[in-house]
Amino acid sequence: MYIDESIKEAVKNKNFPEMYRLFERKYNTYPVQMARSEAFGNALNEGYITDELYHEARKYYGNLWNYVGD
Repeated sequence: MYIDESIKEAVKNKNFPEMYRLFERKYNTYPVQMARSEAFGNALNEGYITDELYHEARKYYGNLWNYVGD
């Protein structure tokens, strides 16, 4: 599946914005933005990322980790 290969590439490169875009595309079934914490949490639960990478992403996004838009 194309999205899974793209996810693997983004994870390999630690490209957090691309990971978020792909995770949201894969997991978000609603017409509103998904929180980064939820997107990365789903990816962690499905084994796309490690716990360590999850925490790196949280640090990378900082205050935007739980932000979903205005």
